[in-house]
Amino acid sequence: MQLSDFDFVLPPEKIAQFPIEPRDASKLLVCHSSGSFEHRQFSEITEYLDQDSVLIFNNAKVLPTRLLGKRKGGEGKVEALLCHRKGLNHWTAILKMSAKCYKGLQLEFENGLIAEIQTSHEERFQREGEVDLFFSGSGLEKKDLEQWLFEFGHVPLPPYVTRQDDHKDKTTYQTVYAEKVGSAAAPTAGFHFTAPLLERLKKNQIEMGFVTLHVGIGTFRPIKVENLDEHIMHEESFEITPEFASWFLGLKKKKIVAVGTTVVRTLESWVRLCEEKGILPGSPESAGIFKTRIFIKPGFRFKVVSDLITNFHLPKSSLLVLVAAAMGHEKSKEAYRLALENDYRFFSYGDAMFIRCLFGEGIEKNVFNS
Repeated sequence: MQLSDFDFVLPPEKIAQFPIEPRDASKLLVCHSSGSFEHRQFSEITEYLDQDSVLIFNNAKVLPTRLLGKRKGGEGKVEALLCHRKGLNHWTAILKMSAKCYKGLQLEFENGLIAEIQTSHEERFQREGEVDLFFSGSGLEKKDLEQWLFEFGHVPLPPYVTRQDDHKDKTTYQTVYAEKVGSAAAPTAGFHFTAPLLERLKKNQIEMGFVTLHVGIGTFRPIKVENLDEHIMHEESFEITPEFASWFLGLKKKKIVAVGTTVVRTLESWVRLCEEKGILPGSPESAGIFKTRIFIKPGFRFKVVSDLITNFHLPKSSLLVLVAAAMGHEKSKEAYRLALENDYRFFSYGDAMFIRCLFGEGIEKNVFNS
């Protein structure tokens, strides 16, 4: 398929700039396997989940990794987005500067934080805009950089959120179950779940499990090739704990409901890695930290997930392509047309859709008996 097949006109006013309160008051477009659609409120999702349903969440937690400052002793503005931790107070970052950067240049951020560039201007361009930064300064005297970031860092809101972040975003740009620190972006399908809604699901005896996939900034990078077969996905890491693996092994005949595309990529990648190693998904040796570049596009054979809860995604994005793989290209276009006509809110702080029973044969046959 071609990238142009996944383009649509999205008026800017449809892009949510703030979250709705309460979280589960967002709209929910229910997409049935029959091809019919329902317009509901997210809090009503309990009506579509029974004791055969298993919800799997991504418990990744966003670190406020956006820094604002200037060249030390100068006036040039600097914005840094931290990407990967390489050691104690040592990170790779993407810089935006009003002047040239070079190895040894010191940058001064808020609240006494200093960073020194460890890679040269030429090396930076060879590594897709990333530089190595080593942090020091009075701001770190009694805390490590992660503590400093939670206190003073800015939330790395997606580029389509055009306002400045505020203190509320440190709470609202997290899921209520966020636990494992390390993501550059939030797994936003989980934004719609509130603590009371999770309690209702528990009372309804809906099983829940948690995986971790740290969302990288590559999730916001557009597909740059017209032929989708030529697209190479950015690399992300995910974790399957021994506790999750053991629990997963008992899920025969259950319907796996992925909360977000990150969970889909995690589970489908994990099962394929297990197959390559000749081990059973859920066995003790199947737990660990892994990397994936999986690109899910129409024609993909889903081996684990049965249903998907997700937000409405950007035109020409890998996430929109995944949705088309899940429910069929024509049905996905119809769903997005209905969302636009009925004033659904798009992207991270927007509304949700529930794609039901469109993924094929399910976990019992594909994972355990294939």
